Amino acid sequence: MREKANMYRVGIDIGGTFTDFVVITPDNRYLVSKVPSTPPNFGDAIFEGLEKLRVPLEETSLLVHGTTVATNCILERKGAKTALITTKGFRDVIALGRGSRRNNFNFWWHPPEPLVRRSHVFEVKERLDYRGKVLTPLDEEELSGLIEQVRSMGFEAVAISYLFSPINPAHEAKTQEQLAAAMPGIYISTASEINPEILEYERASTAVANAYVGPVLKAYIDRLSEQLRARNFRREMLIVTSAGGVLPTPAAAKLPAATVLSGLAGGVAAGRAISLECGYPNCVSFDIGGTSTDVSLVHQGNIRMTTSWELAFGIPIRLPAVDVHTIGAGGGSIAWVDAGGALRVGPQSAGAVPGPASYGQGGRDATLTDAHLVLGRLNSARWEALYGRPLEKGLAEEAIHRVGAKVGLDIIDCAAGIVSIANSQLLAAIRLMSIERGYNPREFALVAFGGAGGLHAVDLGRALGASTVLIPPVPGVTSALGLLTVDIRHDLARALLITEKELDPARLRETYYQLIEEGNALLESEGVPPEQREIQLFADVRYFGRSNSLMIPVSEASITKEGIAGLIATFNATFKREFGYLMPEGVSEIEIVNARAVVIGKIKEKAQLSAFAPRLAAPPRPVDQRAVYFANGVGWVKTNIYRREDLGQGVVVNGPAIIEQPDTTTVLPPGVGARVDQTGTLTVSLG
Repeated sequence: MREKANMYRVGIDIGGTFTDFVVITPDNRYLVSKVPSTPPNFGDAIFEGLEKLRVPLEETSLLVHGTTVATNCILERKGAKTALITTKGFRDVIALGRGSRRNNFNFWWHPPEPLVRRSHVFEVKERLDYRGKVLTPLDEEELSGLIEQVRSMGFEAVAISYLFSPINPAHEAKTQEQLAAAMPGIYISTASEINPEILEYERASTAVANAYVGPVLKAYIDRLSEQLRARNFRREMLIVTSAGGVLPTPAAAKLPAATVLSGLAGGVAAGRAISLECGYPNCVSFDIGGTSTDVSLVHQGNIRMTTSWELAFGIPIRLPAVDVHTIGAGGGSIAWVDAGGALRVGPQSAGAVPGPASYGQGGRDATLTDAHLVLGRLNSARWEALYGRPLEKGLAEEAIHRVGAKVGLDIIDCAAGIVSIANSQLLAAIRLMSIERGYNPREFALVAFGGAGGLHAVDLGRALGASTVLIPPVPGVTSALGLLTVDIRHDLARALLITEKELDPARLRETYYQLIEEGNALLESEGVPPEQREIQLFADVRYFGRSNSLMIPVSEASITKEGIAGLIATFNATFKREFGYLMPEGVSEIEIVNARAVVIGKIKEKAQLSAFAPRLAAPPRPVDQRAVYFANGVGWVKTNIYRREDLGQGVVVNGPAIIEQPDTTTVLPPGVGARVDQTGTLTVSLG
């Protein structure tokens, strides 16, 4: 059957409460929907949403899926029974970690149970030095006995992590070969394949996490793929990774640890795409949901990345990921009074059940949502029309009164205080991602989304001194939109450990050529033609003796003595921006730790925001007016209420105004105007 030139493109983002859908139709229109998630069978919600939107899978060319399967598997400790095989003498590498504590002064604190208990860690005689030279050959007889023990104990997955295996993976490869021959079908994760970098603890932890979630994610992907094929979907489903790219399902099943931050990455990718299409190469995006807020940064069109992160305490995963700072502040964050008599907000949340007091589901705690309702920012009647139940203003006032009485504030002042404190926490998170990383937030647009993003966006933009705030067309499902804006991405690395004096351009060039060859082979196997390939080169650079490094861009043409000098100059400038100082010359050498390649396969069917372009229209009339409370001494003001679906391209709305839509509410204080641009984005100019 010949495929049509234009087909459906579908982005599906599964969360713990809702599954979000954004669909681009063949005639470049968009459809959006939210349906309740259906744990543990999350696939049920996928097909419910597709049927609700009447998406013909046989006419779908692109289906991108953001999933929390790997995340929940680790957090809830519901992964496969996993063993770890490591070098003799390093059995406790996972248990010891870095010797850090969640709270240094809590003597009753106990570290969480590791993903692999000590009795499931097996040692084998073998040893390499830091240059990869064999000091002790792999004891294959001992290995055979160990494999028999692993088989007898009924393990579902095995991680292999030997000392210095990134330099010489021969022993790990031999172990994998014997294990696969003795136990066909067992899931095997080798550290030298998935994380060929130094730092034995982080490398072992990454291999263990990959093995722990591997069978679970593979079973999920296989089941979902089979259900899609049964409904005539003929393409390969793509899975979003922590690095803000996508992988075909076979690659994702092989590297499931790369999907742990899949849910967060979609929102970050959306923020980047929106800011670029609106003409802003620098942006800070923040996604304010019900329980938390995620903040990320894009500089010169590039998402800020990290390789040093933990999903939970004691579970570092050393794979590239979008650099996201998450705080416990959202619509459901609870207001409370601490022992010193100070009003606080979060991180505790009322959740979806019982939810804010105004939900009328038995919740008695005052939340940020209740505060916005009391201040006139939320529309109870519209809420009832959308969700089948009103927001009970009386219950919200009672809850806020109980909190305010403890600090001597009336209901309105307490509600305004709750919003102000939440703004301060959000502001601190944005400053952490910008100012404390050496970036000037005045040079960045703010991209606000999530259910509560529009309620806080302008206040935060003003406090930061930003000139522009962007509110996407569909803030409540923006993460699902982001899934349709990314490309296939593989992250490759080679450990080097070469100091500045030892640098040999020929060796460096050979290493990068190997990475380029490996990257092209991967894309070739996935059917990506040469004209849709892009390979970006980087080096992890640090001062000798430091544990952390910075990822510095490298051009293929600059791998010469002169080019290396430029690389070092770029490192110095980046280090100075990040940390505010440089090491004096001669005190510490510069070291290249890893060579990296980001291998990109361009997806032609990616979404453009032109699908959201609204019609041209005359200035709209407000649908209502109501009194809304504004801070900074303004007080109560009669405010025009607009429906966003009535706002055509080029329309300008001047504050004070409230702009309502099914998935969010946007607040425009007095003196602020918003314009609907050609992509349907609300652009708020702050001067």
